[in-house]
Amino acid sequence: MELLEDNHRVELRVYQQKMKHLEYENRNNVKTIISEGSALLENEQSTHQAREKELLRRKEQLKFEQYDVELMDASKVADLRQQQDKQMAKLRQQFEDSLGELTSRCENRLQVMTKDLELRRRV
Repeated sequence: MELLEDNHRVELRVYQQKMKHLEYENRNNVKTIISEGSALLENEQSTHQAREKELLRRKEQLKFEQYDVELMDASKVADLRQQQDKQMAKLRQQFEDSLGELTSRCENRLQVMTKDLELRRRV
């Protein structure tokens, strides 16, 4: 009986030692996981911040590029309008010249016809 009690006590001590060992390993594993998780989180945060800064920088760069493109487009539009105005002025001038020529020809013909009619009337 005593032998059984001794064996039982030994088994309890062994079991308690195993439990202490497992609790120690569990605490170490938890500490390791927490430290690794913290390191990964910090790394991910720094990566995120760097990416965010890069995206903001790229956004600003694109804004400036868009502004430059808008300025160039406005300049092109102004140039095209100026060219169109020149073409319109040239066409107007050509029309006015043609109108003047046509008017003078018609007036000359009218004068010639008037003279012819007067000559016929006299004859």
